[in-house]
Amino acid sequence: MLKMMLIRDGFVRFSIVLLLILGVKTIAQPTNKVLPDNLKWSERTAITILNKYPKAYQIDGTEKPKWDYKMGLVLSAFEILYQKTNDKKYLYYIQEYADELIDADGNIAKYDMKEYNIDCANPGKLLFNLYDETKDERYLKVIKQLRAQLENQPRTSSGGFWHKQIYPNQMWIDGLYMAEPFYTQYTVRYENGKALDDIAKQFELAYNHLVDKKTGLIFQAWDESREIGWANPETGTSPTLWGRGTGWYMMALVETLDYYPKKKSYL
Repeated sequence: MLKMMLIRDGFVRFSIVLLLILGVKTIAQPTNKVLPDNLKWSERTAITILNKYPKAYQIDGTEKPKWDYKMGLVLSAFEILYQKTNDKKYLYYIQEYADELIDADGNIAKYDMKEYNIDCANPGKLLFNLYDETKDERYLKVIKQLRAQLENQPRTSSGGFWHKQIYPNQMWIDGLYMAEPFYTQYTVRYENGKALDDIAKQFELAYNHLVDKKTGLIFQAWDESREIGWANPETGTSPTLWGRGTGWYMMALVETLDYYPKKKSYL
């Protein structure tokens, strides 16, 4: 099943993230700056975002700096664009966001590991390249903090990550996107891939419990214990199929597979 979704091309990922997720909200906004006619759509989109949101934390209307998965999502596209163009303005946009949230001692503002909020892992994927570029030890410290969170993240009895401490026994489909791209980069870089089987397991559990077998569409969440009020008493799934959840599922696969070893298939 998962092998059918081996979509690795970075441009496809960039297009999905920026054009589809942010397109209606951002590209439609007028800008006073005239862009060159020969500029690629990837850069036209990025520059529109830069003009509308001079600070990356402002994305999605956020008023104060916040360690947030939405910034992790958008800025990962900026990271790809920087790698393709070597234009430093895209790198600096990412770095400024990180530096506004990470203090001099390498602590994330208002981050509490004990909340075990899996969303917090997502922006951490931006720090691998920032550390490579700058060798700033603060970034590496945060990377290790987020890996420690996943090491201790509460799990279902079958081994799936809880979405948050306050959502016991629940896997949410977007949790795959929040955790696995970061988790995969870390284990490949620093652990010789020891957690790759665990990462594949998260996708296997999602496929077994969150994909509707009749339609192939995606349920938003699954409660293994079936104790929460919304859980289907037989399957534990939420009552709703989630359109955006399909996007999270696909993006989780795309970004995770980018960092999987090419010579051996784990998924």
